[in-house]
Amino acid sequence: MLKGIKPLAYFSDLIFDDSDMWEPDEAFEWQVELGTFVKHEVRELCEPYTHNGHLIKGEWSRFYALKDEAWRIPAFLLLKKLMKRHPWSDAFERMEGTLLGYTDEQNDEWLERRRQRHAGWQCVTLYATAPRQVLSEIEQLGKRAFPKGSLPNLRLFMVERIPDRGALEQAELLSPNFHCQLIRFGVLHQFFKEYLELIPGTGIAHASFRPGVEVQDLNEALRTEIQVLKLE
Repeated sequence: MLKGIKPLAYFSDLIFDDSDMWEPDEAFEWQVELGTFVKHEVRELCEPYTHNGHLIKGEWSRFYALKDEAWRIPAFLLLKKLMKRHPWSDAFERMEGTLLGYTDEQNDEWLERRRQRHAGWQCVTLYATAPRQVLSEIEQLGKRAFPKGSLPNLRLFMVERIPDRGALEQAELLSPNFHCQLIRFGVLHQFFKEYLELIPGTGIAHASFRPGVEVQDLNEALRTEIQVLKLE
């Protein structure tokens, strides 16, 4: 920012107490006093709720912008307002990156890297290997739902990035005689917490549905299309 390359810096966190807010960074505050940076703070309180054992009362945000780039702060606040009424998307992510000063090429690179790791936005990404017959029925449903009776045939797992054939075979998720395809999809966080069992592992974590889970439960929790991935 001092070199004029980055026009805006943004910090935020949850409010656990009415006075709970990070102390401003002295280096940034010094530039505000010099008139180089413009500062803006927002504190948004909400109906208190509990998350992971902590009482949350709201969220705070702090912005520092170059003096001639102060217009980016209200633009960013407008983006945050839209985010509360519409699902986050690649377009919103690109807009956020642009306001923070990233180039189109940098935004392209970031979005591509993210697609390698996530099925979509605001969801938990799950992977599975599925028999070709199940895949055929998924395609008939427009890749928007799983067919009846398919849950026992899904071999679920979680992984940081799209795995290759060797990694799947090593994790016993794929065998030479098992004709299947790799799929990926996103589900609601609440579904992941309530309906799935996760077995941590090195690189690949196996997952399974808890007893009583029906295909309708999974379909109602889907937040992305069912993506068919190419096995390398």
